[in-house]
Amino acid sequence: MKAPFYIAFLLIWTAVTSFGQTIVVDSMEHQGYERKYTVHLPQGFTGTSSIPAVIMLHGGGGTMQNAQGFTEFNRFSNDKGFVAVYPQGYAEVQNGYAWADGRGTAADQAGIDDIGFIEKLLDVLENDYAADPESLYVCGFSNGGFMTQTLACRANERFAAMASLGSTMDTVLFPDCNPGRAIPMLLLLGTKDPFVPYNGGEMIGSGNVNPIVHMDSLTHFWKTNNGCHTAKPANSLPEITPNDPTSVTVFEYTDCDCDNSEVKLYKIEEGGHTWPGVPNPVYELIAGPTNRDIHASQELWNFFSRFERCLPSTGIEKLAEPCNITIYPNPTSNAIYIDTQSNDPIAYELKNMQGQEIEKGLYNGAVSLELLPPGLYILNVILGEKTIVKKVIKR
Repeated sequence: MKAPFYIAFLLIWTAVTSFGQTIVVDSMEHQGYERKYTVHLPQGFTGTSSIPAVIMLHGGGGTMQNAQGFTEFNRFSNDKGFVAVYPQGYAEVQNGYAWADGRGTAADQAGIDDIGFIEKLLDVLENDYAADPESLYVCGFSNGGFMTQTLACRANERFAAMASLGSTMDTVLFPDCNPGRAIPMLLLLGTKDPFVPYNGGEMIGSGNVNPIVHMDSLTHFWKTNNGCHTAKPANSLPEITPNDPTSVTVFEYTDCDCDNSEVKLYKIEEGGHTWPGVPNPVYELIAGPTNRDIHASQELWNFFSRFERCLPSTGIEKLAEPCNITIYPNPTSNAIYIDTQSNDPIAYELKNMQGQEIEKGLYNGAVSLELLPPGLYILNVILGEKTIVKKVIKR
């Protein structure tokens, strides 16, 4: 947000008392464009303590407004006490907007940097809405689900868990996806989705975009990436809604790396391109049936709420003894500066998340990250016999 938080919160409070809602509509500048987003704050939000945040990415042709009704996420935000965030794509398609998920969408063709936009949005959530940096989650539907997979492959470091619904991954990204760590992943797709075929291949009615992989291939990729050792028996959920032609089978892969970064697939048998639990009879005429046995938003929160961000070990442990040290700015786009409040010589080691050394030496006023790709790095600051480990985010 552009205004200081206390000013913004007064505006929010006015909206709450006047209209009975806790919704903030705001925007930021990115790439010279105005990028819009909506933030729903749960009941009782004060901004004085950390709170989880879920980013929901709308589908192609969607908006930050209809994503709220399509998912009913705001209801769960109030009930469960998390911030629900709805950013908006930029390139106009149909009556809404698209994400640059890498498949060749209208946003891709326009050169939109949606990874950068979402990373900036994370900064806003942490700085202005007290979002807990260890409890940030992202999910998306259709085009938004493909965008979530792009984030999972290219920029997952700040998320505790991720989910893609009504989508898989495109065949160009799939062989090049290198997450660099295990991350909890939920997947959901209908077997009769008319737009996103469960078995992969060409997408119908989506323009000239890349073909997609089979959902089973994507599930296998994530359970392998996450080092999951146990496949639970397939679980057919109770069919509790009469005249519902769909059913749900859940596949879970557990005993995974990084505090059990499990993978969970909801296979919606006979399901369409819809959000389970939120029927829309008119939309279902073209998108296929909606499962009514589960509510996707409830399942998402049940999954997300079990995880905090887990980063792989770098082989160097933090010292129990505290040390007065500051690194700034963080995140950064160019360089990191170290302040130890000491005149003693400072040495440093910069490593990637796989523990591979990038450079080391004596600190001489700055540690340059300018030539490094965006991502998460480890900076070991060495003071005599002490080593202090800091995480550094390169934008």
